[in-house]
Amino acid sequence: MMSTAPHRIVTYARFSSDRQNPRSCEDQNASFDRYLAMQGVDSRHVVRLHDDGMTGRVASGRDGFEALRRLVAEGGVDVVLVEDVGRLSRDYVDAAQFFGECSDRNVRIIGIADGVDSAAPQGMMSYGLRALFA
Repeated sequence: MMSTAPHRIVTYARFSSDRQNPRSCEDQNASFDRYLAMQGVDSRHVVRLHDDGMTGRVASGRDGFEALRRLVAEGGVDVVLVEDVGRLSRDYVDAAQFFGECSDRNVRIIGIADGVDSAAPQGMMSYGLRALFA
């Protein structure tokens, strides 16, 4: 559960190919809105990033993901909210690197559908296992 204190929250949505519904990013954003409302967070102040039709197997070339990494590096993020950690990366090495970047800057990663929360005691293990099998 998120505290009610103001956070700099960034959502990241991605769908990967023609085989997925192009509304997938919209559906993920709707899921973010529901989650944030349950946490008492006004979603109008959330930064929303996405990549449409991009594979998660490669981190480079995804404008939304690269923007997310820049915001984290600049210290502009407290929480990264995703549908599941597989939306961030389907490559374990990239996923681990991103987790490290967030961890180094005290950025919390929350995966709504897979229950990952990097702030939880088992957060790193849960993230790593989900990323390994993404």
